[in-house]
Amino acid sequence: MQKPPPEPCERAPIAIAPVVGSGERSLGHLAVSGFIWSAVQSWGGRLLQFALFVILARFLSPAEFGVASAAAMIILIVTLVAEFGFTDAIIQRPGLERSDVNLPFYFSVGISLTLACCIIAASSMLERWLEIPGTQPVIVALSALAPVQTIALFQEMQYKRNMAFQALAFRVLIANILSGFVSISMAMMGWGVWSLVAQTYVVTFVSLIWMWSRPFWTPGIELRPRSFISLARFSIFILAMRVLDFGATRLVEFITIERYGVRAYGLYAASSRLNLTLLDMLQSALSDVSLSVLSKISGERERLAAIYRVSTVIASNLLSPIFLCAGALAFEITETLFGDKWSGIEGISRTLFILGSVQVVQFLSRPYLSARGRSDKVLVISLSKFAITITGLVLIPHEDIYELVTVFIAMQLLSAPISFYMTATEINSSLFRLVRDLLPVAAAGFMADRAVWLARPWLITEGLTESLTRAITLGVIFVVIYGSCILLFGREQILVAMEFVGKRLKGMRAP
Repeated sequence: MQKPPPEPCERAPIAIAPVVGSGERSLGHLAVSGFIWSAVQSWGGRLLQFALFVILARFLSPAEFGVASAAAMIILIVTLVAEFGFTDAIIQRPGLERSDVNLPFYFSVGISLTLACCIIAASSMLERWLEIPGTQPVIVALSALAPVQTIALFQEMQYKRNMAFQALAFRVLIANILSGFVSISMAMMGWGVWSLVAQTYVVTFVSLIWMWSRPFWTPGIELRPRSFISLARFSIFILAMRVLDFGATRLVEFITIERYGVRAYGLYAASSRLNLTLLDMLQSALSDVSLSVLSKISGERERLAAIYRVSTVIASNLLSPIFLCAGALAFEITETLFGDKWSGIEGISRTLFILGSVQVVQFLSRPYLSARGRSDKVLVISLSKFAITITGLVLIPHEDIYELVTVFIAMQLLSAPISFYMTATEINSSLFRLVRDLLPVAAAGFMADRAVWLARPWLITEGLTESLTRAITLGVIFVVIYGSCILLFGREQILVAMEFVGKRLKGMRAP
């Protein structure tokens, strides 16, 4: 009997990085390998971006940085809406065929192009609304990039779906090296805010060329409306969640611009950049890998619960202390990096670092819920955070940017338990054990922060006025106090983390 002809390549499934066998060792090896290269991408890219940011801050004023950040915030809305949540939907969906991605791709690019044109047409009105002179040309320049970023994003999601984090890591490093050379050269020549615009352009086009020159997927002409509707049913919750998150986190920026001016906004935007850089370096590697891996075992709740406990223990014991230490040393860190021109940034940075110590654990919840296909629960979390944050910002009075940021952080922290509860109930994990795992970190961080707070005036009195030397001394104090408290109260959690790492290393050495 003659074999039927092969299916056209348009209907072929998108290649997925193979998992040899179905055992824990093979999946764990895949996760660790992906995490290592995702960490290289996050750490290498973010460290380069951070170094560039610090260098550029020496040439730019807080007001100039505020202008660029305000324009970028508006453009972020375009990419947020145009992406439509398809990134998570496509990565999460098992058995995805190539033609399934065509219609989402054309839809997102079309939305991005339309919104970009609308923003360009309304750029003068937006400048008047923001009350920041000189914003219009920056808005126009960045708006033109939105469709290009959307096109690049669809290839990036295929790289992540295929666990090709090594290629993404090299792409990030090369893009940042080239953009750094261009932006620093322009800043030294006095181009001001346009050095930041040029940096964004170089990163965007290098990323586009790098990924689309070696694509995992290329768009075709076959459109599958049923598949699009199925993906959209999942992604619409992700989009709504991201819009709510945008509102909950960005409202404070609009209030800052309207009430306290562009310089205050520049201080907040720079502080937020510090926190987000550290958060991306420490947490995004876990998030990038986790959704791809967890989607493969989404039906095994017991296994998900075990992995969730290990990931929260590792994040809280290894990552949260870094944020807590950065918050305790915020005065020394910002003084060393930015100098006197950015005076006032230390108070904002401190509170944002404290928020980051919780977010680095809290944000682990979303990949688990998304892997389970529960984007509706992700939406409930975002809706709760949005409602709590907006209520606090509107009802609680504030007299300056520092009080505003304190209220914002308090509301964000108040909404965090909802995320932990929703995830624990979905995967049948113990909420009590989760709280018990997190308490030692919170107690140790508080004690170490108080020790630094008490030691700082004494060190200054003793003549230790140089910020970098004082930061090292206070950092040692923080580590000693924190480590002592964890050894007393968190030994069980340390053993859990060490056991997991030991198994992964043993699995990687095995033939």
